[in-house]
Amino acid sequence: MNATKGLFKLVIGIILVVAALWVSTTYIGWGKAALDLLQGSIILFVILVGFIVFIIGLTDLKA
Repeated sequence: MNATKGLFKLVIGIILVVAALWVSTTYIGWGKAALDLLQGSIILFVILVGFIVFIIGLTDLKA
């Protein structure tokens, strides 16, 4: 049963790699789309970290 799980993970991994390579070769604007996604996620991450630090600061002031 354990070997079946490993084989399943291996097949899924190969399918994902092949699908990503196929999309990157057929979709011309994938580099710009990936860069836009990365830039947006960095901004959201910074906002989230700032919000968490703000909340921690508020709880420290109350204590």
